[in-house]
Amino acid sequence: MMEYWKWFLGAEAQHDARPVPTTIQEWSILSPISSAEVTGALKESVWPSPGMDKEDARELLTWKPCILAQSLNSFLVTEIPPRTLSRARISLIPKTVSPASPGDYRPIAISSVVLRLLHKLLFRRWRRVAKPENIQFVFQERDGCLEASSLLNAILHSVHGFGR
Repeated sequence: MMEYWKWFLGAEAQHDARPVPTTIQEWSILSPISSAEVTGALKESVWPSPGMDKEDARELLTWKPCILAQSLNSFLVTEIPPRTLSRARISLIPKTVSPASPGDYRPIAISSVVLRLLHKLLFRRWRRVAKPENIQFVFQERDGCLEASSLLNAILHSVHGFGR
């Protein structure tokens, strides 16, 4: 597996000649996090497994929301969370009965629940100002598995000329 990733990550970058789209900056996404936002996000969180910090969402509910909000705001100000919260454990889950290559595994990352909370709050804000494309399946509140499978199937049939 090391050879695969060495080739993949060591490949020379291709120049992207597409024009860079101009966008309006939405700084409201980075406005200070309130304790009400923290409480709301935690009450909706259903993270059954603890993170690398051995905490789970139920544990965070026992913390004072204002202290947790201040901590998250310090991450926004410094633009980087503490190293201890930035650690993650990657588990490779086999997609097939007999995995033979890296593509046969699905990587699952286990990170800190505090960092997951920050990401959840930032995503909520981002979703309010930027509508994700319909083709974007990640982070949408729907079951995109069937849609993604149908789309992939249609693309493969089109590419291989099966539908003609």
